[in-house]
Amino acid sequence: MSDLQKELEDYISLLKSGKTPPDLSNKLEFFDLRGIQDGSALDDQDKRADAVLIYTYVIDVFQLAGKVPNPRYFFRRAFNYAELGENDKALADYKKYVELKPDEPSAYNNIGLAYCSKGDHIQEFAYFERALKLNPNYSLTYRNMAVCYKNRKEYPKALETIDKAISLTPSDAIAYSVKAEIYEAMKKLDEAVANYEKAVELDKNYEFAKNRLKSLRIGGDDEGLTVFKPEVSHTSFKDIVGLDDLKKWCQANLLLPLQKPEIAKKYNKHFGGGILLYGPPGCGKTYFCSALAGEAKVKIIKIKISGVFDKWLGNTEKNIANMFKAARQNKPCILFIDEIDGLGGKRKGEYQYLDTAVNQILMEINDISENKEEILVVGATNAPWYVDDALKRSGRLGRFVYIPPPDKQIRELLFKLYLESVPVDKKVAIKKLAAQTENFSVTDIKSVCEEASGVAFEKACAKDSAVPVNNTMLELSLKKERSDLLEWYNSATKMISEQELVEFYPDLHREILKVRKGTSIVKDGMFG
Repeated sequence: MSDLQKELEDYISLLKSGKTPPDLSNKLEFFDLRGIQDGSALDDQDKRADAVLIYTYVIDVFQLAGKVPNPRYFFRRAFNYAELGENDKALADYKKYVELKPDEPSAYNNIGLAYCSKGDHIQEFAYFERALKLNPNYSLTYRNMAVCYKNRKEYPKALETIDKAISLTPSDAIAYSVKAEIYEAMKKLDEAVANYEKAVELDKNYEFAKNRLKSLRIGGDDEGLTVFKPEVSHTSFKDIVGLDDLKKWCQANLLLPLQKPEIAKKYNKHFGGGILLYGPPGCGKTYFCSALAGEAKVKIIKIKISGVFDKWLGNTEKNIANMFKAARQNKPCILFIDEIDGLGGKRKGEYQYLDTAVNQILMEINDISENKEEILVVGATNAPWYVDDALKRSGRLGRFVYIPPPDKQIRELLFKLYLESVPVDKKVAIKKLAAQTENFSVTDIKSVCEEASGVAFEKACAKDSAVPVNNTMLELSLKKERSDLLEWYNSATKMISEQELVEFYPDLHREILKVRKGTSIVKDGMFG
């Protein structure tokens, strides 16, 4: 904690106590000056969360003192919220800023950009137009409008608008890079290369443009890149214990369009789209996706992030392009991206290679969605709060599916499943075991059964005759197994606010409330 943060915290506590310090006016002047200085320094270091904290403390001090904060604090906090992917908070602060300074075109420009990130095209252009009404030659707004047109695949308008931005500011390297991205989206690679080259000519340190140039120039060279191979799944829904509601949804929305394509076409239904499977580790996200592929009788391409990231510039993006290319060559198919939070994590500007990876994924998924290709993109994560917000929007991985730990009835079935292939004592108390394993994952229960089976196997080898798994072996195995589920729930409640849980993760919210009744879960979390 910086000295300024500590001083601000102390002053906030003093003001909240109802006391008015004698040096209030001088202190407010000091905080106004130092807050901007320290916050700007944190901005320059891309320490967005720390900068937000400084700006928030200064705003709080002024408001507690009954004074109006300097409007630029709202502007700077909004900018950092936007960089952190917190678009709703950014919009609230920008709108507060324009209440105080209604004639500032940069604020309207940034509001439009925030709405663009949210996919609200009506609002985005309304605010861009307000910015241009105040400053008809504001090239940054034209540049941002071009990006939004590109995202909507309105390429002629995108090119017309970016040319306007370039005519106003010919030295803007980013504008040429945006023009290159438009041409790249149009598959006009020669034009894309020419504009990336112009961007690098104007800014020799522009790493994004240099990376894209290298990637395009070696476009035909796949040496050293990962080869993504489709698999045929030999599991199906009959191999999955539980998850009946999810199976029904998949049957109605994914399997029927494959089985009855002509009817599905009449109702604008098709196999494909995007799903985000989330939940605690070891509860069957990967296995469910394999079973879905088997049930649908389609191939599945399983992606591990270790096979995507590459130390050479541009190769990560090429690997991402190649995995989607493999999916297109094998459609209908499922593209399963495990631990997608590692590949599609929130863009914060700290690591450009991560940002460009997310951008590449977004571009590929947008193409699949808009062309209604028969490719189902499934992301799996134990930490949905780390997945970039843009990936979680409708039309991308917009359907969140919670894969919960097994309930008591499912745990009974799991014990029977994992013990059915080994000799078992008829007196084994399956119901008691199920009751004792509350908050155990599927993997935890499998481990208990395998540990007990291992003990029985050793005894059988010593006796040279079959020894059944019994209650004692299972009880001892149970004592050795440690479940991490409660820790995961606590992590979830610390990373996601209660409001976000209710709005975006209702199944997880219900699960947490249920678990809380019998445990000390989330005592220190958002519900504490």
